[in-house]
Amino acid sequence: MHPLAAYEQITEGRRRPVRVAELVYVAGDRFGREPPTRAQIDRERELLQKHKREVEIAQGEFLARVLAGERCGAHLVHSMARPTAAALELLENFKRSAKPGAGVPLPFANM
Repeated sequence: MHPLAAYEQITEGRRRPVRVAELVYVAGDRFGREPPTRAQIDRERELLQKHKREVEIAQGEFLARVLAGERCGAHLVHSMARPTAAALELLENFKRSAKPGAGVPLPFANM
């Protein structure tokens, strides 16, 4: 499947944000061959460089084609700029526990 068509399908027509790792693994597992599956990447990572079969390069080429697409590339970059769920959870924990003057520096507090 063409990388842009795969991206459109995985992101439900660019309505769902996706991060790079999720994109390449879902695309590989769903469509096979290009990009490679998670299992192929995992096997490749165990090899010395001289024994690798360019599976990681194929993953990069898939990603390059997605980023080269005007709409898909912009959507992916925007998705990657968004905070992760883990970062949002940490922020909420910080907001609940941090008190000004309690030894926890608050960025831009004096601005």
